[in-house]
Amino acid sequence: MSLIDNLNQLTGTTAAEQRIAEYIQQNLTTIPTTTTEQMAAETYTSHSAIVRFAQKLGYSGFGELKAAAASLAEQQAPDFATTDAGLPFRATDPLAAIADSIANYTSRSVADARKRLDLDGIQQAAQVLLNKRRIFIFAQGDAQLQARSFQRELVKLNRFAVPALDYADAARVATNLDMHDVAVLFMDTAQAGEFTRVLRYLHDRQITTILLANHPQEAVSSLADVTINTDRSTREQPQGGTFATQAVVAYTLDTLFAAMYAYEFTENLFADTPTTDVSTPTMPPANDLFGDGE
Repeated sequence: MSLIDNLNQLTGTTAAEQRIAEYIQQNLTTIPTTTTEQMAAETYTSHSAIVRFAQKLGYSGFGELKAAAASLAEQQAPDFATTDAGLPFRATDPLAAIADSIANYTSRSVADARKRLDLDGIQQAAQVLLNKRRIFIFAQGDAQLQARSFQRELVKLNRFAVPALDYADAARVATNLDMHDVAVLFMDTAQAGEFTRVLRYLHDRQITTILLANHPQEAVSSLADVTINTDRSTREQPQGGTFATQAVVAYTLDTLFAAMYAYEFTENLFADTPTTDVSTPTMPPANDLFGDGE
C-alpha cells in the first residue's frame, strides 16, 4: 500500500498524530527533504512522536516513511517530458481526475519554482516598491491578468499603481516617469518584444525598473534594475505550460506581496481598509515615446 493508503486507513489517532498526518498529506513533495525536527516544529509535536507515528504506519522509522513519500510523489508528479504542459489531462478524464491532475500539476510546479525562487530579487523588488513615490505597471497578453491582480494587492498596502496594459499605453505612460518612480514590467515570453524598447527607454533615463519574465534573455534582463525570473522549470515546456505558468507567477507575486507586507507588518496588520479612489489616474498628454530623436 502507498503512504496515502496507510494514512487513510489509520484509526485511533491522537490529536498530535492527526496534525502529523495532515502535514504529510499537505506537504508530500517536500517530505523527502524534511527533517524530524522541522516536522516536529511545524506540527507542534516532538522528534519521538514523529518516529512513533512512522512506526504506527508500518515503517521502521521516519527515514522509511520519507522514502515512501518520495516514491509516491514521483508517481503522482506529471511527466514534464511527455505531458502536454498546457493541458495536463485528457478529454476522456472524469472531472474528479481532471481536478486531481491540475492540483498535482500546480503543486509540483510551485514546488519546483520554490527551489529556483530568487529570494534576493524578491527582497530587492519589495524594498524598491515600498520606497518609490509612484508605481507604474506595464503588461502584455496574458500577463495583464496577473498585473491587474497585483495592482489590486498593492491597494492593501496603501500603494496605488498606474497600469499601462498595452503597447500604446506603455509608450504614453513611460514618458511620465521620473527618478522618484518605479516601473514594473510583466513579460509573457522569453522574447520581450515591443516592451524591450520601453525597458531600454526607461533604462537610458535611469528610471528604476523591475522585470518579471519567463526566463528572460540576458540582453533584456540587463536593462532592468531588478529581474525576477518566473520560469517554472529549467526543462523545455510544450505550448507554454499554461496552468503551471499561471500558478508560478501567482506564487511569485504572492511572495513579493508578502515580503512588502512583512516590512511594515504592524502598520499593515492594523491598517484600516483604504478609502482612496483606486480608479486608473488620468495621464497628462505626453510626447510619443520614440519621437524625441532616438
